[in-house]
Amino acid sequence: MARLTLTVLGGFQARLDGEAARVLPTRKTQALLAYLALPPGRSHSRDKLAGLFWGDVPEPQARGGLRQALSRLRKVVAIEPPGLILDGHTVSLNPGVLDVDAA
Repeated sequence: MARLTLTVLGGFQARLDGEAARVLPTRKTQALLAYLALPPGRSHSRDKLAGLFWGDVPEPQARGGLRQALSRLRKVVAIEPPGLILDGHTVSLNPGVLDVDAA
């Protein structure tokens, strides 16, 4: 089983199975991944995430920004079993494949 390892203390880093660090295109995408990771297994509503990370723009743009960030994250955590769980109106990370230094 593949493992996603996140380092969020002392600088952000995401690794799959100990390989080279994965590059996330923006700091907001890094922050979103870190937020989804803590606490492990918690589901977050898309509305809450859009408001939290894109609260300074109109709602349609916020939802678009969230969709784009989730698309990027899906590529970064493309493992089996799935690391990113998109379940209708909620988003979470699979705690069974996740190791987080802050947990």
